[in-house]
Amino acid sequence: MSPPGRPKGESLSAQREGSRMTPERIAAQVDAAAALLDLPLAPEHRPGVLRYFALAAGFAAQLEAIELQPHDEPAVQFTPLA
Repeated sequence: MSPPGRPKGESLSAQREGSRMTPERIAAQVDAAAALLDLPLAPEHRPGVLRYFALAAGFAAQLEAIELQPHDEPAVQFTPLA
């Protein structure tokens, strides 16, 4: 059974294929976030910010590509070891 919002038979990765972060989308996201936060972004910092955001988007895409099963749910309670 497909989760709500996903057509039957369509994989999660196929569904997200259309939402990949292109360089243009990354630049737009960085610009929008900076404007929303009223955060000045110096021109000399912009290339590094865009590279980092692209790196983070790549990590997110890798995680989103993994289809979780019911047994992958988080524990009811987290207890740190230290």
